Amino acid sequence: MPTLIKHLPGTIAAVWTALVVPAVATPQDAGVVVEGQLAAAQSAPSTGRLSASPYVDIGRAGAWGFVYVEDGYVSGVGGPYVALHKKGTTVLDAGVGAGLAHAADDASYAHAPRYAAFVSLSGAMGEAGIYYENGRPRAPWVQADATVNVRSALAVGVFHQTGDGTGPRALVSIPRTHLKVWAGPMFEPGQGSRVRTAWLAGCDLTFER
Repeated sequence: MPTLIKHLPGTIAAVWTALVVPAVATPQDAGVVVEGQLAAAQSAPSTGRLSASPYVDIGRAGAWGFVYVEDGYVSGVGGPYVALHKKGTTVLDAGVGAGLAHAADDASYAHAPRYAAFVSLSGAMGEAGIYYENGRPRAPWVQADATVNVRSALAVGVFHQTGDGTGPRALVSIPRTHLKVWAGPMFEPGQGSRVRTAWLAGCDLTFER
């Protein structure tokens, strides 16, 4: 982890560089979503991850970033996005980006390139999105979700994340805060007909200007 911390400032700087240009255009909205995850599976140690997703919105376009840290690995990407559709509370965004990654167990990947793209849809009833990232030193990484708001502070849906699998989850918004907590079982095909089951929990904290 100390080796990763050494590379973290440069990775974050690469992401925020992609946010500078739209930021000087008097953004209508800006912020960052910080997420912590904890995964637990049978016969395997629990693992923790931390990510941050900064964004700058200037109307029908803007810039975004994604920094991801786990034991032995850190990456950061960023780039532009556009609002393909924006009417009332319904917004359809799409973006692309590029960045760097560092794997502690391989010195040849001190600053390996990563590429990413996303599509997201949000509205009064809920939200859905898919995020795709590829490049060295890791295989393609996908995070996708679809949720429906069933109460003002409760949403349910389906979540997928490479390495963890796919499963249902519930999200609870803490009143009078910008904090959400969520959890659910994850299922991933194993050897033969076996299915690996794990529990994934997280919390999202949003900071807005």
